[in-house]
Amino acid sequence: MPIRSPTRSGTGAGISGSQPNLSTGESATNVSTAPQVTFRSKRKYTGDQDIKEELREIRKGMTEMMQVLMSINANQTEAINRISEDVSSLKEHVKDLKTKIDSLQFENEKIKQNIENLISKYNEKDKQIEKLDSEIKKKPSKYKTNRSTYRNNR
Repeated sequence: MPIRSPTRSGTGAGISGSQPNLSTGESATNVSTAPQVTFRSKRKYTGDQDIKEELREIRKGMTEMMQVLMSINANQTEAINRISEDVSSLKEHVKDLKTKIDSLQFENEKIKQNIENLISKYNEKDKQIEKLDSEIKKKPSKYKTNRSTYRNNR
Protein backbone atom coordinates (compact mmCIF):
# COMPACT_ATOMS: atom_id res chain seq x y z
CA MET A 1 0.00 0.00 0.00
CA PRO A 2 1.43 3.39 -0.93
CA ILE A 3 2.06 5.99 1.70
CA ARG A 4 0.01 9.15 1.33
CA SER A 5 1.13 12.60 2.07
CA PRO A 6 -1.03 14.90 4.17
CA THR A 7 -3.24 17.30 2.37
CA ARG A 8 -1.97 20.82 1.98
CA SER A 9 -3.76 24.04 2.51
CA GLY A 10 -3.99 26.28 -0.43
CA THR A 11 -1.18 28.74 0.15
CA GLY A 12 0.11 28.87 -3.34
CA ALA A 13 -1.67 29.95 -6.47
CA GLY A 14 -3.37 27.16 -8.24
CA ILE A 15 -2.80 24.77 -5.44
CA SER A 16 -5.88 23.81 -3.63
CA GLY A 17 -6.32 21.80 -0.54
CA SER A 18 -9.19 20.29 1.27
CA GLN A 19 -8.21 21.88 4.58
CA PRO A 20 -8.19 25.63 5.14
CA ASN A 21 -5.03 27.32 6.37
CA LEU A 22 -5.96 27.98 9.95
CA SER A 23 -2.76 29.87 10.75
CA THR A 24 -3.58 32.75 8.41
CA GLY A 25 -7.33 32.79 9.05
CA GLU A 26 -8.17 32.59 5.36
CA SER A 27 -9.97 29.85 3.63
CA ALA A 28 -9.13 28.39 0.30
CA THR A 29 -12.13 30.00 -1.27
CA ASN A 30 -12.98 33.65 -1.03
CA VAL A 31 -16.32 34.34 0.61
CA SER A 32 -17.20 36.98 -1.92
CA THR A 33 -16.75 34.59 -4.80
CA ALA A 34 -18.81 31.85 -3.14
CA PRO A 35 -22.20 31.37 -4.74
CA GLN A 36 -25.10 32.86 -2.83
CA VAL A 37 -27.32 30.28 -1.18
CA THR A 38 -30.91 31.31 -1.23
CA PHE A 39 -33.97 29.68 0.23
CA ARG A 40 -36.87 29.48 -2.04
CA SER A 41 -40.30 29.47 -0.57
CA LYS A 42 -42.05 26.16 -0.27
CA ARG A 43 -44.81 25.27 -2.54
CA LYS A 44 -48.14 26.31 -1.19
CA TYR A 45 -50.46 23.47 -0.30
CA THR A 46 -53.57 23.69 -2.35
CA GLY A 47 -55.62 21.66 0.17
CA ASP A 48 -55.99 24.50 2.71
CA GLN A 49 -59.71 24.55 2.14
CA ASP A 50 -59.88 20.80 2.73
CA ILE A 51 -58.01 21.13 6.03
CA LYS A 52 -60.25 24.00 7.14
CA GLU A 53 -63.32 21.94 6.29
CA GLU A 54 -61.94 18.96 8.21
CA LEU A 55 -61.22 21.19 11.21
CA ARG A 56 -64.77 22.53 11.06
CA GLU A 57 -66.11 18.98 10.95
CA ILE A 58 -63.89 17.97 13.88
CA ARG A 59 -65.03 20.98 15.90
CA LYS A 60 -68.64 20.25 15.03
CA GLY A 61 -68.17 16.63 16.10
CA MET A 62 -66.52 17.74 19.32
CA THR A 63 -69.41 20.12 20.00
CA GLU A 64 -71.91 17.32 19.43
CA MET A 65 -69.91 15.00 21.69
CA MET A 66 -69.82 17.65 24.40
CA GLN A 67 -73.59 18.10 24.12
CA VAL A 68 -74.11 14.34 24.37
CA LEU A 69 -71.76 14.14 27.36
CA MET A 70 -73.49 17.07 29.05
CA SER A 71 -76.92 15.46 28.54
CA ILE A 72 -75.58 12.15 29.87
CA ASN A 73 -74.12 14.01 32.83
CA ALA A 74 -77.47 15.72 33.48
CA ASN A 75 -79.33 12.40 33.21
CA GLN A 76 -76.88 10.72 35.58
CA THR A 77 -77.13 13.58 38.05
CA GLU A 78 -80.93 13.35 37.96
CA ALA A 79 -80.80 9.57 38.39
CA ILE A 80 -78.37 9.87 41.30
CA ASN A 81 -80.63 12.43 42.97
CA ARG A 82 -83.63 10.13 42.58
CA ILE A 83 -81.66 7.17 43.89
CA SER A 84 -80.39 9.15 46.87
CA GLU A 85 -83.96 10.23 47.69
CA ASP A 86 -85.10 6.61 47.42
CA VAL A 87 -82.23 5.47 49.63
CA SER A 88 -83.04 8.07 52.27
CA SER A 89 -86.71 7.06 52.13
CA LEU A 90 -85.72 3.42 52.52
CA LYS A 91 -83.52 4.33 55.47
CA GLU A 92 -86.51 5.97 57.15
CA HIS A 93 -88.66 2.90 56.46
CA VAL A 94 -85.99 0.61 57.87
CA LYS A 95 -85.72 2.80 60.96
CA ASP A 96 -89.51 2.68 61.42
CA LEU A 97 -89.51 -1.09 60.93
CA LYS A 98 -86.77 -1.50 63.52
CA THR A 99 -88.72 0.50 66.10
CA LYS A 100 -91.89 -1.49 65.32
CA ILE A 101 -89.99 -4.77 65.56
CA ASP A 102 -88.52 -3.73 68.89
CA SER A 103 -91.99 -2.81 70.12
CA LEU A 104 -93.41 -6.12 68.90
CA GLN A 105 -90.59 -8.04 70.56
CA PHE A 106 -91.32 -6.27 73.84
CA GLU A 107 -95.03 -7.05 73.54
CA ASN A 108 -94.23 -10.63 72.58
CA GLU A 109 -92.12 -11.03 75.71
CA LYS A 110 -94.96 -9.63 77.82
CA ILE A 111 -97.43 -12.04 76.22
CA LYS A 112 -95.05 -14.96 76.83
CA GLN A 113 -94.74 -13.98 80.48
CA ASN A 114 -98.51 -13.70 80.80
CA ILE A 115 -98.98 -17.11 79.19
CA GLU A 116 -96.35 -18.64 81.46
CA ASN A 117 -98.05 -17.05 84.47
CA LEU A 118 -101.43 -18.40 83.36
CA ILE A 119 -99.94 -21.85 82.81
CA SER A 120 -98.33 -21.83 86.24
CA LYS A 121 -101.62 -20.66 87.82
CA TYR A 122 -103.48 -23.35 85.91
CA ASN A 123 -101.03 -25.97 87.14
CA GLU A 124 -101.39 -24.69 90.71
CA LYS A 125 -105.17 -24.81 90.48
CA ASP A 126 -105.00 -28.26 88.92
CA LYS A 127 -102.81 -29.45 91.80
CA GLN A 128 -105.21 -27.90 94.30
CA ILE A 129 -108.10 -29.67 92.63
CA GLU A 130 -106.24 -32.98 92.69
CA LYS A 131 -105.34 -32.41 96.34
CA LEU A 132 -108.93 -31.63 97.23
CA ASP A 133 -110.10 -34.59 95.22
CA SER A 134 -107.70 -36.89 97.03
CA GLU A 135 -108.80 -35.45 100.38
CA ILE A 136 -112.41 -36.06 99.46
CA LYS A 137 -111.63 -39.66 98.57
CA LYS A 138 -109.84 -40.20 101.86
CA LYS A 139 -112.59 -38.77 104.07
CA PRO A 140 -115.79 -40.64 104.53
CA SER A 141 -118.65 -38.42 103.79
CA LYS A 142 -122.15 -38.37 105.04
CA TYR A 143 -123.42 -38.09 101.57
CA LYS A 144 -122.44 -40.75 99.24
CA THR A 145 -122.20 -39.33 95.82
CA ASN A 146 -120.64 -40.76 92.85
CA ARG A 147 -118.28 -38.31 91.35
CA SER A 148 -118.71 -39.59 87.86
CA THR A 149 -122.42 -38.94 88.00
CA TYR A 150 -121.73 -35.48 89.35
CA ARG A 151 -119.47 -34.67 86.41
CA ASN A 152 -121.89 -36.05 83.89
CA ASN A 153 -124.75 -33.98 85.28
CA ARG A 154 -122.90 -30.75 85.06
